[in-house]
Amino acid sequence: MTRSQAVPIMMVVGYNNFQDVALGLSFALAIDQLNSDIPKGTASASFAFLDRKLGYELVWQKLSKLPVLAGSRLNLWVVAPGLKRRDYPQQLAIAPKGTAAGIAGQTSCTLDRTQYHRIGIPYQLYRCN
Repeated sequence: MTRSQAVPIMMVVGYNNFQDVALGLSFALAIDQLNSDIPKGTASASFAFLDRKLGYELVWQKLSKLPVLAGSRLNLWVVAPGLKRRDYPQQLAIAPKGTAAGIAGQTSCTLDRTQYHRIGIPYQLYRCN
């Protein structure tokens, strides 16, 4: 998940129960440990946990309203227990911090077909510009 030190990452975990939250926290801890030797200000990582009890459509809507640091690029990883590869949307939108969550202020994120992984739980990379 930490492919480039120059590009910040955001990880979003869709959770249904405490086991999903623990899974997401284990990803966050591993990313934090991998980034411990990166100089401050080089790249950053942020994490969000979104309730998926009512389905992933609501997760995508909530994601579009999350404030993220504005920048030229962002690698967005979506950890989605229970979601099939074909069900990841091709495009996602996020609102840069300091802007309203409207279409004009949103950043577009495109699914990277080469970066789908599954270690029991699927996770997918989106590249945001």
